[in-house]
Amino acid sequence: MTIGRPRKYHTEDEQREAHRLRNKKHYHKNKLKISDKRRSLREAKRTATDPRGTPLALARALFKRCQEKVSIIKGTRSILEILTDVCVEVRDHSGGDPAVIAEIVEAHQDVLRKSGMSSDLHRCHHEILNLVGCGNELNEIGKVVQEVNNLERGLDTIYAEGCLDYQGFLAEFERGHLIFQH
Repeated sequence: MTIGRPRKYHTEDEQREAHRLRNKKHYHKNKLKISDKRRSLREAKRTATDPRGTPLALARALFKRCQEKVSIIKGTRSILEILTDVCVEVRDHSGGDPAVIAEIVEAHQDVLRKSGMSSDLHRCHHEILNLVGCGNELNEIGKVVQEVNNLERGLDTIYAEGCLDYQGFLAEFERGHLIFQH
């Protein structure tokens, strides 16, 4: 007859506590896998019941459309190149007239407004911000939102500086000292 090992836990409470600690340790060790699996199961369940798809899928689709709008507006140019082109247009065609400067800048602002890109991006950012475990998507959207905000701020700067002090604006532009040129 062999002798078994001595009992590790003598009461049910000790067994439950040990089981709880094992489960806790396993969860912390595999937290990312477990949360990804749970998220994918929730998305699959929601997709099966909701014909529009999951909130994350909807936000991703909206973000993809926003990225396409940004690429159409930007083309192959950077934000700095777009703002520099606006400054050159103001320098070459306005002659210091605030009404013409306003017209030039507003034409570029209208492109942004009519595309609806800024409001779509903010709505998309808000949707993903409310979802749990979407850090990568949130970072991507944050970069595009920052880029669009920089473009809007740059256009506002050109308008304000050009209308208030046209000669100073030209001098700052030629030296590369406007806010967006740093």
